[in-house]
Amino acid sequence: MSISPETKFLRAKIDTNLFKSKLSFSYDYWHFHKRYQETSNQQPWHIRTLTYSHTTNYGTFLIRWQNATRFGNTGNQIEIEAYPQIKKGLNGYINWGLSKQYPVFPNYRLGTSLYANLLKGYEIEAGFRLLRFQSKVWIYTAALGKYMGNYFFNLRTYLVPNSHSLSPSFRLTTNYYFAKSNDYFSCYVGKGFYTISDLYLFNSAHVDSSNAGILFSKNIHNIHILKTNFSIIKQAQYSGIQATLEVSYSVLF
Repeated sequence: MSISPETKFLRAKIDTNLFKSKLSFSYDYWHFHKRYQETSNQQPWHIRTLTYSHTTNYGTFLIRWQNATRFGNTGNQIEIEAYPQIKKGLNGYINWGLSKQYPVFPNYRLGTSLYANLLKGYEIEAGFRLLRFQSKVWIYTAALGKYMGNYFFNLRTYLVPNSHSLSPSFRLTTNYYFAKSNDYFSCYVGKGFYTISDLYLFNSAHVDSSNAGILFSKNIHNIHILKTNFSIIKQAQYSGIQATLEVSYSVLF
């Protein structure tokens, strides 16, 4: 049975009324195969994330703590994030993060976007991300989404400016929603310099990468959410691949 965008919105609103808060824990494992000559850069990454979010009549607000092991070092990052409802059909995204453990995390990060729901199930987004490593890195992003029955298609681009040009990347995501809220399957493919995580690895934005992944989210007894995400990334500069596995658990209350 097809689920209209209006039905999805009503279900999300019912969930919001029943559960105002969510506590989540996730673990990411990154494996690098023949990617770098330096031994420390071949070691796996481990990222642990604890997130608390709370929903009000004005939107959803959350605080996130991350602990990561990268390049043989371990560090922490704290983030504050908000999804304010500006008016009907128009929502925002604001993110601010801070860390003192460069290069495990950037010194700080800032991001913002605007989301607009259009007619016939279309959705658009535009915004920017700013990361401060040894220098500032600006990333501009835009996306176009479309609901079609139980499916949601989203095409996103990231644009990283440098002294000569823009380094673009593209990512196409397809979500299939089941009858229960937070039950969905997602697959995605991408091309180009597309992830913020890649900025930890390269000084230049000129990176030719291809990637693909799948994600599955399952709601259990209405209050538990299990999620797993697996992806593979291939950089043209290296003979090996990067494989990433994320598992997360959330509880609603």
